[in-house]
Amino acid sequence: MCYLLYLGADRELPTIEQDDPNSPAFFVIAESSPSTQLRKHLQSTYIYYIGSYEGCGCGFCYESSTELDALLISMMPDKMKQEEREDRQACISSVDSLRNYLTSVTQYGPVKLLVTWCGPGRQPPHHVTTVTPDHFGGDQFSLEEDTLFEVIHHT
Repeated sequence: MCYLLYLGADRELPTIEQDDPNSPAFFVIAESSPSTQLRKHLQSTYIYYIGSYEGCGCGFCYESSTELDALLISMMPDKMKQEEREDRQACISSVDSLRNYLTSVTQYGPVKLLVTWCGPGRQPPHHVTTVTPDHFGGDQFSLEEDTLFEVIHHT
């Protein structure tokens, strides 16, 4: 099971293909037939699916460098340590790309970002909050399922 991220807007937004070599950590594709639930939750004319380097929303979360160092010291052979470091860096790149994209598109008005869990029976958002694109990032970052972000431009 994976996190899924959907973006809603009242105007068309730029898309980024999943296999775009200029954006290996991030993609945005238009939902051609969004479900009634998605339309109800996002209340937007245009709906997009956003994916990380993993193809889903799971790659938009990463632990702090301190937490990663503690984990690596405790249990892993060198090869696995390197893979964990590379995975964290790929997640950071995905979140950086998400933040940059949101910075760009919110110049023309707010957008809504829904974080949900894959599978049947998607719940309505339990948390609704207004943020700027700077919310996305830092030494550690995670998303909470069933959250709806209204993303506004920097003031």
